Amino acid sequence: MSGNVTFHRPSTLEDALGLLARNPEESKLLAGGTAFTILWRSGLIQAEHVICCGAVAGLDYVRVESGTTVLGALATFRAVEVSQAVRQQCPVLCSTLHHVANLRVRNVATWGGNLAEADSSSDLPAVLVALATTGPAWA
Repeated sequence: MSGNVTFHRPSTLEDALGLLARNPEESKLLAGGTAFTILWRSGLIQAEHVICCGAVAGLDYVRVESGTTVLGALATFRAVEVSQAVRQQCPVLCSTLHHVANLRVRNVATWGGNLAEADSSSDLPAVLVALATTGPAWA
């Protein structure tokens, strides 16, 4: 972990993308921070600029549109788990998320962050692959 890190907290998607564009090689995006913190503390990722996206408005949506489950990148596991619309459309997703980690983690872990981490042992990617081939639509 480097001592020379600048943390940014943009409130709009445009601001976040602008910060990323200024220093793409030295920047990392932070969503809920559950995986990021572990990877950063262990030295597996490094950054001079950490762009904390938790305050970016409009990326935490959970909804069903025309029969398709649509999740924003900052939707937390818990928000998806308790969504009645998602439960009706895709109960296996809600059920899976109920068993991931613990409530405290599910309250901050984000859909986008989990998929961006691309951990092959993570529960969510396996469920999504299964849904892509056999289940209802999601986006």
